[in-house]
Amino acid sequence: MFPGSTPDGGELPILSSNAILGVGPYPQPRETLEGYCKEMVKLCENLMTILSKNLGLQEDRLQNAFGGKDEAGGCLRVNYYPKCPQPELTLGLSPHSDPGGLTILLPDEHVAGLHVRGSDDAWITVEPAPHALIVNIGDQIQVSIL
Repeated sequence: MFPGSTPDGGELPILSSNAILGVGPYPQPRETLEGYCKEMVKLCENLMTILSKNLGLQEDRLQNAFGGKDEAGGCLRVNYYPKCPQPELTLGLSPHSDPGGLTILLPDEHVAGLHVRGSDDAWITVEPAPHALIVNIGDQIQVSIL
């Protein structure tokens, strides 16, 4: 199940502030975040299998490079960056690569904040797509398949 959809493909609202605060008929924040984390771990396991197969490796190669299913770790970071009324004054992160295995981003559909460097070294804005996740392949996957 992905944010915004149910296992049968139905639509769900993305987490609202009431859901995060546990107000009304929503579960408490800990339950919400634990469930989200479990789904993200499953997604990453599936992506590792798909990447391994498509690289011509044994399907568990990348997962095992991160300790296997029982030992692989994950980190959930929740950031909210409201749209800046003066974007020309904002300072973003310095150019970097993601050091881990996979980074899954759930972008705000209304704020394009991710930039990637193209083959000509020009920065390209990644436009958010409705109900889509962004998957960054990190440095450790690039090293582990060599």
